[in-house]
Amino acid sequence: MTSYENLPLYLMNVKVFVKMGLIDSSGWIKRFLYGLILIISFVGQMINFCKTWSEDIGDTSMNFYCLLLVTHCLIRFFIVVKKAHKFERFFLCIKQWYTNIELKGDPQMVGTLQEITIKTQKLSKITIYVAALATISAFLYPVSFDERKHMIEVQYLFFDTLQTPFYELFYLMQVVLVTPTILVLYLPFTNILLISLMFGELVLKDLCV
Repeated sequence: MTSYENLPLYLMNVKVFVKMGLIDSSGWIKRFLYGLILIISFVGQMINFCKTWSEDIGDTSMNFYCLLLVTHCLIRFFIVVKKAHKFERFFLCIKQWYTNIELKGDPQMVGTLQEITIKTQKLSKITIYVAALATISAFLYPVSFDERKHMIEVQYLFFDTLQTPFYELFYLMQVVLVTPTILVLYLPFTNILLISLMFGELVLKDLCV
């Protein structure tokens, strides 16, 4: 276990990256599988978007939004994987700063640090609850239509994803693989960015004392 994995400031966000194998890991299998899931989904979305972009403005808008979401997650995935060592050094620095302020800092700064930690933990928990509601809505979205739909509409060249058994297979894949992958990439990355900005402000104040 890394020294920064259970840092209270980040709650479970850094731990998610570690458990996924994106950082602090020499193994490539997890990274390969996560990348493969996103790439397969991205390719299917691109084909679907190109084939259906002029059919219905509502469907096109939703498809475009989902395409941007997966593209965003794909970019974040490659950033974290490519810069894994820099992320690790960054978290180690945060851990050192956090410990130094906690042990040697001015009492007022220590109090501010505790307040920020409470705020960041609340932020992380709120995002989890919001993500849970969004995920439930996404699971129910295809059921609200009379015709067959996926949460993320995809098409491929050699088979129809709306025909049995491909429809059931891809629906299951999106529920079990694609959606969790998007969540564990998107939310921790965003939370880490916001939390780091909040902590950075405190560090600047500490340097000015």
